[in-house]
Amino acid sequence: MHHSLEKIKKIDLHTHIIPESWPDWNKEFGRGRWLTIRHDADGAKLINADGTLFRAVEKNCYCPAKRLEECDTTDVLSTVPGIGFNYGAPSQDALRVAQFLNDHIGQVIKSEPKRFVGLGTIPLQDSDLAIIELKRCVTELGMAGVQIGSHVDGRSLDDSSLEKFWTTVEELDCAVFVHPWDMSDAERVQKYWFPCHGFHARPDLCQTVTTTDPNLVHDPEILELLVKKFGEDRIILGSDYPFPLGEIDRPGQLIETTQLAKEPGDTERIRQKLLWKNAVTFLKLPDF
Repeated sequence: MHHSLEKIKKIDLHTHIIPESWPDWNKEFGRGRWLTIRHDADGAKLINADGTLFRAVEKNCYCPAKRLEECDTTDVLSTVPGIGFNYGAPSQDALRVAQFLNDHIGQVIKSEPKRFVGLGTIPLQDSDLAIIELKRCVTELGMAGVQIGSHVDGRSLDDSSLEKFWTTVEELDCAVFVHPWDMSDAERVQKYWFPCHGFHARPDLCQTVTTTDPNLVHDPEILELLVKKFGEDRIILGSDYPFPLGEIDRPGQLIETTQLAKEPGDTERIRQKLLWKNAVTFLKLPDF
């Protein structure tokens, strides 16, 4: 169902979208590292350069109209990290891909400006190119900012090579959404890995002795702790739609049903902040 902006009152900060198709960058760049897309009856499959499956996606990952059917939120669109974070690629190749993805997001948000907000992707391994594309995203494509990875091919986000980028972000006064991806320094922490155990070894026990999913993390007590620890002004709804990691059927349900303060009026005030007001401030959406 299509909702007007005034009725939505939810902003989902963490959603992903990809184009329905894209060039064969392996042929264009002469290097075999890029994902391709193959459509089938169930949606599409993203294929690694070696022919193995990266992940399967449904139509709601690349079809804006399908998203409008399924969602009652205003979606903040960013690309899938495996497609958009190409920090290990040659800078000019990564820029070409970023421009293509950003042009696509720009077209989507222009088609439904009251339902979609855009976050671009940038070739952060090259600060000069990243700054150029950041400025284009914000000043030409109408985006609220960019999505970046939690590290840049192993470099931390406080690396001195990124100082010019952060200075430009400050000058533009735009949003930066940090998306975790591809754990950095994996070799350094190898000694901390351990085999999976417990219910994964005995799923039959899980079915008989538990009343809730032991992997469930959408916990009212955790939400209450977050509000108490970080403050009601620092938390924003994000579902990871269309991927099944969040509240797919009804993003924001946990916020809507958790008693976040002793007084009902205070709970409602906090809910409004988490569901949309904090996002308005972060993304600078004066017309919401």
